[in-house]
Amino acid sequence: MPSFYTLPTALGEAKIANAIALGTQVNISQLAVGDGGGSLPTPDSDRTTLVNELRRAPINRIEVDDENPNWIVVEQILPPDVGGWTIRELGLFDDEDNLIAYGNYPETYKPVLSEGSGRTQTIRFVMQVSDTAAVTLKVDPSIVLATREYVDDSIESHEQSRNHPAGTTTKQGMIKLSTSSQALAGEDDKTAMPPARVFEAFQQFGLGTKELPLLKDFHDPDVPAGFYQWNQDTLNAPKSFDPGTTGGGGAVKSIRGGDAAGWWAFLSAGGATEAEFFIANTGSHSIGWGPWREVSHSGMFEAQMGGNRGFQKLPKAPGQSRAMVIQYGTATTLETGDLVGFLIPFPAECLNVTIGTRLLTGSSQQTMAAVDPGRITRTGFRPVGATVSGNSTTFNLFYIAIGR
Repeated sequence: MPSFYTLPTALGEAKIANAIALGTQVNISQLAVGDGGGSLPTPDSDRTTLVNELRRAPINRIEVDDENPNWIVVEQILPPDVGGWTIRELGLFDDEDNLIAYGNYPETYKPVLSEGSGRTQTIRFVMQVSDTAAVTLKVDPSIVLATREYVDDSIESHEQSRNHPAGTTTKQGMIKLSTSSQALAGEDDKTAMPPARVFEAFQQFGLGTKELPLLKDFHDPDVPAGFYQWNQDTLNAPKSFDPGTTGGGGAVKSIRGGDAAGWWAFLSAGGATEAEFFIANTGSHSIGWGPWREVSHSGMFEAQMGGNRGFQKLPKAPGQSRAMVIQYGTATTLETGDLVGFLIPFPAECLNVTIGTRLLTGSSQQTMAAVDPGRITRTGFRPVGATVSGNSTTFNLFYIAIGR
């Protein structure tokens, strides 16, 4: 048998066996040291006290040995101001003041500072049991000391763990990354979104994607604010298309609060010769949407003014397929009806031309002129003129033409 060893006391064995049977635990709380009465004692399981106890204090930690799963290692630290005697015996006590295990210890003198030398000494007590789960540590953390090794191990273990305070808006801390569903919902304020989740959240509103989500119905109250595309199949669109034709464009929905919302839409196809823009809004979905309104823009007011000829385009009126165009100009022609051309062709048709005459060329006589309705086209018209004296002559005229 070795010279130095520990063993459970008879009471300790009984309490541990009972704890294993009932699924409870024996709470180890203190470790005592003694000098054995001046000589090295032999451990005895019948012992209930130390031979000569010198100090009893809370233990620092208890753990299962890494290489021997049935060994319980108990540790206590003796500070520099404790000592002045030789350590020869150790004893473990539970929280009911019962000696659970006893052992002898290699003779070690523990000096104190008053003797001119002092040191911090760690005492380790190893006890073998059949079930280590039946033994636990009861520690008062306000009075125990920790070894440097224990502190280093604890710090390393903490650094490698995820047991860290969570970050807040005012304090630094560990963050948790959001899931896809959290990113899409946009309601969680405890997690952080990496770039992939941010991009995913933007994409649901049509941002950062090459193809916008297709809108099925402008009046759908469940459609969130964002960017969309629409086509000839989208319900309640700002413009309808003839059967068999296609068209559509993009749209942006804004929500002002509650269920009040607004749409801004543009037409990019469907035969439009220039961009068309529309707006619609509602006080709330429950009240219903107002009518679509076409937005006037600089392209609708195209004009060329100055000189002897010019034109002005007007915005398209609600319910009309084309916008009005007004043109004006002057011309010199014969009463027989030379062609007078417009500055620009009317897109569809010229509706009316009104003319007036100026003084005859080289004469003080006045001339009357008219327009033959059958000679008005998209590109010009032919006037019919007659002088007061009935003589054919060259005459000057000015005109105003309205078309679309």
